[in-house]
Amino acid sequence: MDEAPWRDPRQLVARIAGWMQQTAAGWPGDDSCDLERYVAQDHTTFVLYDATKVVFDAPVRTTIGPSPGSIVITAERRRLGDLALGRRHRKDHRLAWAADIGVVTRPVRTWSDVVALLGPYAAEVARLIAFGVVTLLLLRYTHGGVPGALALRVRQTSTGIALVACESADTSAATRGLRAGPAAPRLAEVSIAVVGCGAIGSFAADLLFRSGCGG
Repeated sequence: MDEAPWRDPRQLVARIAGWMQQTAAGWPGDDSCDLERYVAQDHTTFVLYDATKVVFDAPVRTTIGPSPGSIVITAERRRLGDLALGRRHRKDHRLAWAADIGVVTRPVRTWSDVVALLGPYAAEVARLIAFGVVTLLLLRYTHGGVPGALALRVRQTSTGIALVACESADTSAATRGLRAGPAAPRLAEVSIAVVGCGAIGSFAADLLFRSGCGG
């Protein structure tokens, strides 16, 4: 049950209550929660990325996602030399910057916290944010032995760089199939046709994929 607390309602409620208590306390002992709860929230943006294709320490393109308010971080790298002010291509707008910040030992609340984690890339990232080129950060981290990712929308203001946290999700096949049940090996050999991918068909197709269907 420790691996899947959502299967026991009482354990799930207890886990959520513990998260809320840790939020009120600030950080101590918090070893199982996402970092976005320590930053102001942007509830209108949903960031999608494929963890197997993320390009680190470089600006990459983003595209409009499949649903309203969603943004997809692509693997298309943009060269820093092409991002000089006045030479920007139309593709060089609303770019993302991903960084692997390793093990975190304290919350990320302000731009100063992000600077400390970006290390030698901090000045370059700040410059691109100031130019309005980079508007999204994806920080991959480990906390309490558990991997996670923090998606931040960033913008230059008169008082410095402001940031807000967005909901995010890894869209890689491995992650989407994590909860596939014991029937997954058999479903992988089955071909299923979904006629129409609207509100119901798209939901059914996603469930089939997550269950292990590969055909």
